[in-house]
Amino acid sequence: MFAARFYGWTAHRPPGVKVWHSDPAGAKARSLALLRLAVEHGAPEIQWKHDSTFNFLFGDPKVYARDWAKPAAEVTPVGYWQMGDPLVEFAG
Repeated sequence: MFAARFYGWTAHRPPGVKVWHSDPAGAKARSLALLRLAVEHGAPEIQWKHDSTFNFLFGDPKVYARDWAKPAAEVTPVGYWQMGDPLVEFAG
């Protein structure tokens, strides 16, 4: 998801900026491909469906993501941020 947001950011040139990214169309295509990969691997809808950058670049998620395969259960990001007890994990 981070990479999809990064490429989306590089594809979205702010107004008034003359030099931005050398290939914004390529960055937009890469962002969409990475977003699809994240969604098909269970990224929660709250992380991408209402994202203003994705909505600006791609439009309505019901349109651009209509043929994406979504898993039955979303992945919870909470487990990725939890750490064990460092005194137990790195004893000694």
